[in-house]
Formats: sequence, structure tokens, C-alpha cells
Amino acid sequence: LRFCRGRILPSLPPFSATVWLKEAPEPVQLHCFQLGGVHHADVLSEWVLLTGTWQPALTKWLRRTLRPGDTYVDVGANTGYFVLLAAALVGNSGGGVVAIEACPRTYERLQVNLALNARLTRCVRPVQVAAAEAPGSTTLYQHRRDPLYNTTIAGAGAGGVAASTDVWAVLQASGAVARDTMAAAAVARLSEDSACWQTCNVAKGALDELLTPLEFERARVVKVDVEGGEWAVIRGMARLLEHGSVDLEIVV
Repeated sequence: LRFCRGRILPSLPPFSATVWLKEAPEPVQLHCFQLGGVHHADVLSEWVLLTGTWQPALTKWLRRTLRPGDTYVDVGANTGYFVLLAAALVGNSGGGVVAIEACPRTYERLQVNLALNARLTRCVRPVQVAAAEAPGSTTLYQHRRDPLYNTTIAGAGAGGVAASTDVWAVLQASGAVARDTMAAAAVARLSEDSACWQTCNVAKGALDELLTPLEFERARVVKVDVEGGEWAVIRGMARLLEHGSVDLEIVV
């Protein structure tokens, strides 16, 4: 895997491909975007192309946990890997999947993957919104080189969104950076990354209100993966935490 990612893929011109998910209980296709080239711009697509799976531990846990008829809620659905896996696990017996994705360009890619599996995804309800503590609108930071990395939290994750530069400004003022070549290199990378972000406004809403009454009642698993905005999501699902199914499990 390291050889393919480090040597083969960077040597190829940019391309995309459609692959089959290894762990799905029935045939499921996923379109892999932005492969090849000098930047590892889409690590999810690389892993699915090379191994047929993504985040193996979570994949196996969902396979053990979800049963036909359950409802799966994916907050931060991305391009739909876990959405499609869950649809294959729960959809044949009245189950449902709620796919929540805020980023407009990622949501478009999610729609492509849903269309590839139209027979399977009749049970999927995609929602283009940022799950948060309350309704309204919020700023979404999108990385220019990595189309799948976006966040509503400045300074979150691996990025270098504007707010995190303040931390390095303090270190630079202290003189510590000048004495440490590794820290100086980190500051240089951070400055470069900060220029890679663009923003857009997206709608936001509380998960308690985004779910239909039936989805609220049947929710079996809620997966929250939103690059630093998880606390806002949890604050917006207080009613679900208190009154949801006794079998409800949450992966953050």
C-alpha cells in the first residue's frame, strides 16, 4: 500500500475510477475521485481503490452493529462510503439512512455515488446542511487541494485555517521558533496551508430537528465526523440523547 501510494499513484496523470466495496454484503459501487498526480488529494479514494475498504475498524463495527430495519445517521457523510455500506445493511427490510453533508462540492460527489447505486439507495435521504447546535448559517472552510477536507471550525484538524496561525504568532514572538528548525519548518508549512483555504456560507441545523419523527424513533447508530465541529453537533442532538432508542449508539 505504501509503495502504491508513494510511487505508483503519484507517477500517473490525474484520473478517477469506479470500484466495488469489499465489505458490503451486496454489490455496492463507489466512484473514486482525483487519483494520481503529485498531491495525495483524496486519501479515501486511494484507500478504496487499493484495498476496497475505508477505516477498516469502523467498517467492521458497523457490519456487526447494524441490522435490517435500523436507521443509520451519518453526520459528515462525505462522498458516501459509510452511507452506501449502511444502506446495504439496513435497507432491504424497511431501514433507512440519513446522509448529512454540508460542503456543496462534496455533496455533489455524494449524489454521484447515490446515483451509481440507485436500486440500493431508495432508503437514503441526503441532506445538504451542517449539523450544529441551532438553525441558521455558518462559514465552511474548504481546502483548495483536498476537496474532501472541509470544516466549520477555524484551526481544526490538519489544516491551518486562519485562527491556528495565532498560536504560531505567539511562538514566533517568544523566539522559540528561531531556535528550533523543526518549529520553523512547521510555521512555513502552516503559512503555505493557510493560503489553501476558501470559504462559503452553508445552512446549519440541529440534528434533533433535521430528523423526521420516524428517523428519530428508529435511529440505531449516529456517526459524527465533522473535522472539529463535533461538540456543536452533540449540543444539537440533546433531545435525541435523552429520548432516542435505548439501543442508540453514537460514534464520534
